[in-house]
Amino acid sequence: MKVKDGKTAFEYKKYNKAIGLFKKEFQSTSRQEIMAEKAYYIAESYIMINDFSQANEWYQTAEQKGYGVKALYGLAKTYKNLEKYEKAKEIYENLAFAIPTDLNLKSQVFICNQAISWINESEDNYSLQKLMPNTLYSEYSPVIYDDRYLVFTSDNEEASGSSRYDWTGNKMSDLFIIDKRGDNKVSKFDSYINSNSNDGTAVFSKDYNEMYFTRCYNTTSLGDDFCKLMFSKRQQGIWTEPVLLPFIKEGINYGQPCLIEEDSVLIFSSLSVGNANGYDLWYVEKDGDSWGVPYAMPESINTPGDEFFPSSDADTLYFSSNYLPGMGGLDIFKTFLLPDGSWKKPENVRLPYNSGGDDFGLIFDRIDKTEKGITSKGYFTSNRSAEGHEDIYYFENYIKLPTEESKTEIVKKPVKESINLYLAGKVMEFEFRIENDPNSGIKGKRPIANPNVKLNFNDSISTNINSNERGLFIGSIEYGNTYIIKVQKQGYLSNSIILNTLDYIIPEDENSYTINQEIILERIFKGQEIILDKIYYDFNESFIREDAQPTLDELAIKLINNPSISIELLSHTDCRGESDYNIALSQRRAEAAVQYLVAKGIGLTRLNAKGYGETEPVISCDCTSCTEDEHQKNRRTSFKIL
Repeated sequence: MKVKDGKTAFEYKKYNKAIGLFKKEFQSTSRQEIMAEKAYYIAESYIMINDFSQANEWYQTAEQKGYGVKALYGLAKTYKNLEKYEKAKEIYENLAFAIPTDLNLKSQVFICNQAISWINESEDNYSLQKLMPNTLYSEYSPVIYDDRYLVFTSDNEEASGSSRYDWTGNKMSDLFIIDKRGDNKVSKFDSYINSNSNDGTAVFSKDYNEMYFTRCYNTTSLGDDFCKLMFSKRQQGIWTEPVLLPFIKEGINYGQPCLIEEDSVLIFSSLSVGNANGYDLWYVEKDGDSWGVPYAMPESINTPGDEFFPSSDADTLYFSSNYLPGMGGLDIFKTFLLPDGSWKKPENVRLPYNSGGDDFGLIFDRIDKTEKGITSKGYFTSNRSAEGHEDIYYFENYIKLPTEESKTEIVKKPVKESINLYLAGKVMEFEFRIENDPNSGIKGKRPIANPNVKLNFNDSISTNINSNERGLFIGSIEYGNTYIIKVQKQGYLSNSIILNTLDYIIPEDENSYTINQEIILERIFKGQEIILDKIYYDFNESFIREDAQPTLDELAIKLINNPSISIELLSHTDCRGESDYNIALSQRRAEAAVQYLVAKGIGLTRLNAKGYGETEPVISCDCTSCTEDEHQKNRRTSFKIL
């Protein structure tokens, strides 16, 4: 159906098109009441695509031309979105005086005062920057993938297909990937996952071999996109064709999956057709490989408004709401389970995560080590820039350095020096999907009984710490010291980690504090080939690619921690080229890996290089019909412990 006027486009949720049509209609009339109405609907359309600045200007025009109270409501809301809280409060106060029966107006005055207070009280102990500045598209909902990457959603021009989303006028969204330690180069995530529909808001299992994401299908002539939750598995590095989760029903919108409780519980946002209470958070439990029946989260979390974008960090659940008291738009809140099984009353996380705009998708990066003085770092999404699209923000929280005037006072405080500080740890090993096959994928972790744990301080003081059959240990440490925790067990590769007690912020009123630490030991599989993840080579090349270096760095650390271990590095090519040439090429690749490890301080006598050419492919396919991804998987490097 061809849309010819703004009102029809608006009703069909074609907001980008509606703006252009309404503007033409606004300019083609001289009647004030019609101009007022067109200006109001232009503002409403801008609200739907999150362009608060333009919406504010058109609400002002609508109000000036006599549209009335509805324009003032919209104007106050956009002033709040733009963080002009004093102007918003003034309008809300005038409306509350004129319409005393609307109790929500007094609530809005309170929210404005609260936002002003939070801004005045906020400490300058964080840094904030856009992950990808100066783009014209929406980027949102980042999640960590394979430790060093971010997978996020975007409607940029590289998205799949040629279709445009009527709501925004941009392309249908896809999942994209970026190296968070690299040069901000953005690539499409996976062709099996991205489609011609709107795809996005993914979450991965802890071993990164399972993913859940949202796909919105355009199923009706009215332009409504019914969104479903999809599932895919990574098998030998390749994602399977996504399938619907079994509890999905027709006529219901689902979105923004989040995993908690060791991947056994899925939380998501959902809206049933005709539900006047908006989007709510739901949860569903997994029993083995089967999902149960979804249940709504309690009323302490779900409100008459909308709850979106759940995410988790340890035992804390984060989500966004446009109803709970906040700073404007969607605000991020946090909650956690209490000992009695109920959820704590949600708490606003305030600045820097929340603003007058929409803020959501908060995640913490606990994988990359933080520099001294930085207490936490991570990412969230916001449209606070008033540019009409969402951006991903990277944040760091840090200890605020004392001023010269306050240094003496702080040094005199003996709180940290007198605190009883403890280290509590557990030693675990990976459980593989196929027992004794480290290449089959990780399905979980289990404790290692009675490991040997040593605590080293200043390279001269070494203390043994007792452990039990569940791999648990606890010992006393001193604040201000840096320790090396060394863990050994017969049949396992030794491991060590550095623990700097100054990296932990301890409340001054605490008399004792416990630092928790998990340490993984890897079992020794003598003579068994173990594939090194992400060690791939370009076609017809033998040099070590930049994306392979972190994996070889990890292998170097294992060898440093285990000086009696020698290994053989094996390299394989794809099937293209002559077999003799491929043997020689794979030998050069294996030797390149050996030289990389030697440069990291590993003795050459502990390393042996062996090239196998195309003789042992990990993916068997007819050479003329192999995909480039299949060729890439066969161009691999592995190792054997000798």
